[in-house]
Amino acid sequence: MTCVTACGRRGFCATSRTRSLQPTARTSIAGADVAITASYHASYAGFANAGIDADEATRLLALSVDLARRAQPADRQTFVAGSVGLYGVVWANGTEYTGDYSRATDDDVATEQRRRIRAMVDAEADLLAIETIPSGREAAILGELLTEVPGTESWVTFWLPRRPSPQ
Repeated sequence: MTCVTACGRRGFCATSRTRSLQPTARTSIAGADVAITASYHASYAGFANAGIDADEATRLLALSVDLARRAQPADRQTFVAGSVGLYGVVWANGTEYTGDYSRATDDDVATEQRRRIRAMVDAEADLLAIETIPSGREAAILGELLTEVPGTESWVTFWLPRRPSPQ
């Protein structure tokens, strides 16, 4: 099963889940300028918890870029954004909604996010989609990490909880 998320000029995003890239996924991104990889929830720690080693995790992240690229239309230039979700997906315990990573050091957050960013850059995503960051602390860490990949275009989106985290 393939998942391709596509965003058009007006900011509309749609996700297509198909068993084959042809023709459904190609049709679903018609008119889209950016295909976003289905890697938002993918983390090295999560893969490790599922018994998948780091090399295979890197291969799977690269595959998400390849699948998004193959789903793009051949008749015009479009882009692939490598999706890097927030650090909280590592635990999937609700911290992804609060940004309260008090159990993690800044180095823990940076190490995981650096690996995910590097995997997307090495897989030649056209840009990075760093999405729904819930805390200023993580935003600052990501800002530093992006200086490690000069020339890489990116966007960062934020999720603002009703009650800000203490971090």
